[in-house]
Amino acid sequence: MTEQQEFAKRIEEMVDLAKDQENVIFEDQLFEIFPEIKDDKAKYEVIAEFLKEKKIGLNEKLPFEEYLTEDEKNYFNLY
Repeated sequence: MTEQQEFAKRIEEMVDLAKDQENVIFEDQLFEIFPEIKDDKAKYEVIAEFLKEKKIGLNEKLPFEEYLTEDEKNYFNLY
């Protein structure tokens, strides 16, 4: 398995785990899947940004508003 395939597999594992936990993953789980990011702030930030884009909370659920699209936010703001 290539390095890229291994990384993709770990990403998939992380996303699946988060989905099983109501779209939340905890830092200890993250470090278990990606031990190399524990001491590398830049890599940690990349993974954290990826989680945010996927609407996955890190250590806590994201606020409800984070799950809404701009159209949905506009709709709710009208009412």
